[in-house]
Amino acid sequence: MAKRKTQLPTPNSQAEDRPDLTAPILSPAQVVRAFALDDIRPITDLVPDAKNRRAHPERNRDMIAASLKAVGAARSIVIAEGNEVLAGNGVLEGAMAAGIQRVRIIEAEGDELIAVRRRGLTPEQKRDLAIFDNRTAELSAWNLDQLREDQAAGLTLAPFFSTAELEQLLKFPPDSAWGAMGGTATVREGFQEMTFTLTDAQVVIVRAALVRARAAGPFDTGNDNSNGNALARICEAYEPPEAE
Repeated sequence: MAKRKTQLPTPNSQAEDRPDLTAPILSPAQVVRAFALDDIRPITDLVPDAKNRRAHPERNRDMIAASLKAVGAARSIVIAEGNEVLAGNGVLEGAMAAGIQRVRIIEAEGDELIAVRRRGLTPEQKRDLAIFDNRTAELSAWNLDQLREDQAAGLTLAPFFSTAELEQLLKFPPDSAWGAMGGTATVREGFQEMTFTLTDAQVVIVRAALVRARAAGPFDTGNDNSNGNALARICEAYEPPEAE
């Protein structure tokens, strides 16, 4: 008796809204949509932008974390091929501080919006989510040192600021190294200010370590500079043992 052959479905038998899998070239976004793949990975896989043009002071980061705890995640962020964060560095810091451990990555071509649908929110939560979204954006600030570096490198800022706006923005004196990273350059009695010179690669490492140190929990040091607190927390691992 002849064996009955099983007819396998062909790519063309898929739903009409799926891309033609017989096409010679498919973009990553088309492949993901075709097979409904979920790319869920640890949030620590994301790489903060070492030259982020926005600074996120402690109050800004704390409110982002508070919003994520109160109403959950709602805003998407943008990353590049190597998981470098292009937009949403403050959200990443707040998410880590709020204890969020996973990120869902969606491949997109740039010709469509990505809408995050949230279900089951109460009217109060919907209101809070909308206010949190706008207020946290107001609490961030421009990283003036990085903008000055852009100018010195010959990069134009014209599409983003008028001449008058740029003059007004950059008339302030440059921040210290820690001030540019979101802290304060003010030094008072009992405190000291430290600056360091780092390579671009070292800046990536240091900023990522500071993010993780801040996310480890609140500080009770009397110091309102979150980067200084985070650095001290990291250095505690190398503190010499007490003499017996």
